[in-house]
Amino acid sequence: MADFRTLHVKIWQDEWFSELPPDGKLMFIYLVTNRAATLAGIYRLPQKFIAFETGITPKRVTELMAEFHAAGKVYSADGVIWVKRFRQYQTYDGKASTQINTRLEKDLAAIPPCEIKKGYEDFYCDGTEPTIPPAYPHDTPTIPPPEQELKGTGTNIKGTNGAQKRARPADPLFDAIAEVCKVDPKTA
Repeated sequence: MADFRTLHVKIWQDEWFSELPPDGKLMFIYLVTNRAATLAGIYRLPQKFIAFETGITPKRVTELMAEFHAAGKVYSADGVIWVKRFRQYQTYDGKASTQINTRLEKDLAAIPPCEIKKGYEDFYCDGTEPTIPPAYPHDTPTIPPPEQELKGTGTNIKGTNGAQKRARPADPLFDAIAEVCKVDPKTA
């Protein structure tokens, strides 16, 4: 992946973009300039990374993603993000060279089959608008169903009222943040 992305100055005159609140503008610019962003404009990135790197609360990230989805600008589900029309701004005069086409194919091949990828392929291969279902309020469930087995440290722990509760699954990013913030990850 390249260490740069093209961001046209005309974005500041775009009616949709200009109506966004400051955190919405930050998040949209982040979605086109983050390290996971690919030339194809479709990539894998969990929403918790967006919150961590931008400083926007996870709840607000979810709200903004739903707004972007409703506007038809960004689609997201199951950790896959597609910034619609992103790739047109990454090629010279909208024309892709053989090298760029090879990169686009490689970027797309890295995405597992999902609704977002199908919508992307429909849009770029058939020229039809994506048939992506409405956005869900959350990217992934925050609490697994009781019958789901947790991976990592998933042992049962007695709560203060004597009831059984599940331990928090292992999360390297959370543990690193807890260490920097001097928080005990077992009580967080």
